[in-house]
Amino acid sequence: EAIKKGETRIAEIDNETDLLSQAIKALSGKIEVFEKLSDENRQSQLSSAENLSEIRKNQGSLAAQMQAAEDRIAELTSALKKEKARKEKLEEELDGVRKDLKKLKEFTSGGEKELADREEEIRDMQLTINNFNQELFSVGGQISSLKDSLEMYIGIKNRYEGYKDSVRRLLSVAKTNPEVGSHVKGTIADIIHTDQKYELAFEVALGAATQNVVTPTQDDARILIEYLKRTGGGVVTFMPVTGMKPRPDSREAQRATSEKGAIGLATDLIRYDEYYYNVVTNLLGNTLICDTVYNATAIAKKYGNTFRIVTLDGDIVSTSGSMTGGSRQQKGASVLAGERKIEECRENILKKQKYLEKLKIAIAESEKGKEEAEAAVNALRAKYQGSLNELAVLSQREISLTKESEEAQSNIDVYAETLKGFEEKLGRLKDEEAYAGKSEEELNAMRQGAEATLEKQRGQCEAFKAERDEKSAKLHALEVEKAAAEKQIESLNADIRRYEKEKEDLIARIISTEREKATAEAELSALEEKAKQAELTEEEKAAVQAVNDEIATVSAEKEALNIRQVQLDEERTAVQEELTKQTDKRYKCEIEISKIDTNLENMRQRIEEAYGIDYEGCLALKADNFNVDEAAGLISALKRKITLLGNVNLNAVEEYADEKAHYDEMTVQRDDLQKAIDDLQQALDEIRAEMLKIFDAGFNDINENFKVTFKELFGGGNAELQMDYIEGQDPLEAGVEIVACPPGKKLTKISLLSGGERALTAIAILFAILKCRPMPFCILDEIEAALDEANVDRFASYLKHFSQETQFIVITHRRPTMNQSDALFGVTMQEKGVSKIVSVKLGEVEKQLGEGTVE
Repeated sequence: EAIKKGETRIAEIDNETDLLSQAIKALSGKIEVFEKLSDENRQSQLSSAENLSEIRKNQGSLAAQMQAAEDRIAELTSALKKEKARKEKLEEELDGVRKDLKKLKEFTSGGEKELADREEEIRDMQLTINNFNQELFSVGGQISSLKDSLEMYIGIKNRYEGYKDSVRRLLSVAKTNPEVGSHVKGTIADIIHTDQKYELAFEVALGAATQNVVTPTQDDARILIEYLKRTGGGVVTFMPVTGMKPRPDSREAQRATSEKGAIGLATDLIRYDEYYYNVVTNLLGNTLICDTVYNATAIAKKYGNTFRIVTLDGDIVSTSGSMTGGSRQQKGASVLAGERKIEECRENILKKQKYLEKLKIAIAESEKGKEEAEAAVNALRAKYQGSLNELAVLSQREISLTKESEEAQSNIDVYAETLKGFEEKLGRLKDEEAYAGKSEEELNAMRQGAEATLEKQRGQCEAFKAERDEKSAKLHALEVEKAAAEKQIESLNADIRRYEKEKEDLIARIISTEREKATAEAELSALEEKAKQAELTEEEKAAVQAVNDEIATVSAEKEALNIRQVQLDEERTAVQEELTKQTDKRYKCEIEISKIDTNLENMRQRIEEAYGIDYEGCLALKADNFNVDEAAGLISALKRKITLLGNVNLNAVEEYADEKAHYDEMTVQRDDLQKAIDDLQQALDEIRAEMLKIFDAGFNDINENFKVTFKELFGGGNAELQMDYIEGQDPLEAGVEIVACPPGKKLTKISLLSGGERALTAIAILFAILKCRPMPFCILDEIEAALDEANVDRFASYLKHFSQETQFIVITHRRPTMNQSDALFGVTMQEKGVSKIVSVKLGEVEKQLGEGTVE
């Protein structure tokens, strides 16, 4: 700021100095003219008044002086004309410069706004690119999520999740075993497909049949059933294509499709291969899909429940008239929706990938547009900076032309003033010639008038000198001030002042010599006149020769002074030109410096905006032997990589340190937990082994006891307990299958026995457990209710056998059991609402009444 103010002050001082120099020069010219005119007037008037006789005799000399004045007037007129032409040319050039300045100022004022608008457009483009990149990152995340979902659904499909264990195991084996897989076509859920809005209705309509396995023929189903039996694979329902009877839609169901709320027949709303027609129509034939249960009941009432109706909410109106419906719990995806979800995921992934490609193209186009916009902004910025530089140059040129124009005007004024003086001198010479014959009185009056005029001119000259001295003092003060700001300019100005002072001295000497020359010429003329009138003596000739010698000496000195003056003028011109060159050079350097500062500031702002660091921060990243030519490509590549990274987390380092510490802590805890889990697992394995050992021993004992008690209770037959589990299953979690063979029957499962046989078998197991581990106390609640009289008596006798070690409390209505008991407790109600307990000890009764009484 101080430098700028100093330069501004220097420019102001230059302008004021030029104006003062021009004014001093004009005043010097005027003083010179006035002094010359005063001397000439004084000499002329005094000579004419004092030497009237000589002047009258020397009219020829006056004519010569008049001719010289006329020649001088002609020279001044020509110089004045040339100076006016020069001034007009300068003013024309100045007008052109001012017009160019006006255009440049208009351009720079509009260029700055246009530059700001373009930079705002670039910022908007960058914001758009950032939004595209964020969208790109989001879409990439969505694609990854969809791929994860697709893998999950495919895994669910491949693992047959949602199917019961027996179906899942069979399908898994069929997938890896070609021999088994050749007999399987898939499940019902695999062969039919429907829209999402109908999935619930079909899932309810099919029910558990969605997990039925479809086979080509009945023989294939038989082979698979035998395989399940051999491997203990559980129970699966098979639907042979050739063995299923189709169930076509009835006419009533077809007519009902036009009723209010009816959506369509179930067989029309699904997609399936015609190969499975028998299976599909068997399951979904004569079934109507309806929108609401209200419309469903209306249709069922109208058509007399001749077909099944299923609503979109999963409500069912069956042909028997029963209705099933209500709220349904949300559960995992149905087996019908698995394939649809896989296809939806694939379609969504394809759409997102296409959108991702469009985003990449949009980002590339935006990047290209941004680069073009940045190139245009750089070109506009360069043009704007060039305009500023040209504006500074034209401003300086305007100042220079203004100075030259003012200097030309000053010269015109000096020439005009000098011309006026010579014209006045010519007039006076003419007056002298005219007034040579006037009287003594007129000459005296003329002399007095001349003296008055001379005095007036002397006063004006003194005023001009005072003004010149004042302006010179002011000029000196300005030059001193300028010298303090710029040393080189002070030196050049000092040289100029010195040259001008020498010029003034030379001009003064020239004027003095001219004056002496005029005096000498006047004396010479007078002497020549006298010589014509009389012969010159030797002394007079010597005096004349001395005067001629003195005139020659003075002329030589004058010539030397003129030569010196020319040299000084040339030196001054050279110094002035050098000063102008140095000034122009200085302004050019200042413009270059300003341009470099502007570029540096722009680069600093770009670095700060783009990377958020200053110049000192950049120095730490400086690389030696860096190739600048490859920088543009490297910067573009790095920018694209930064853009692909998305939003940068500036706190990532600190967050990583925190997460790392948390991760290490959690790792330690995980290891501790894993060790605890391993220890617990080891303890559980030991406990499980011990439990299995105890279980096997207890199971074998109970099984052996069961075989004995079964024969004793049934009076024969065979029975045993079998573990129901497949290979690899935990025996402790397995079921127990009871296989019994009463006398006269074949060996079969307990589920195929009669109710009494099942009850007696269960009692046999109970006594087998009591044999293995007797209990001190046992309550039996009507355990023999399903037995006939013979078996009840056998049970009661067997129970009496165990009563030595276990106390039994038996709730019963059977007489044989009561007969075998030691004591009876009964509840009776002799009065309404009043109950009473009655007890009888049969042992005491027999003692009192005799043995055999109680039977």
